[in-house]
Amino acid sequence: WQTKDKLTFVHYPIEKQELGDDWSIRSFHGDREIWHGAPVLSERDGKLIGILLVQEKNQAQIIRLNPSQFE
Repeated sequence: WQTKDKLTFVHYPIEKQELGDDWSIRSFHGDREIWHGAPVLSERDGKLIGILLVQEKNQAQIIRLNPSQFE
């Protein structure tokens, strides 16, 4: 987002152990609704791998994308 005079980059790292089998996030605490729809990037290569959906304040899931869709 843009502040008064500069662009600000914010990231929220998600560790592998925080993910459930369906890529639900186990420890998504606090008011994180601002993250709804955020792109999820691979730490390994920086590629887009999913979209973060926040269902309720403490429930979120990564919807995985097929990388071949973007080639």
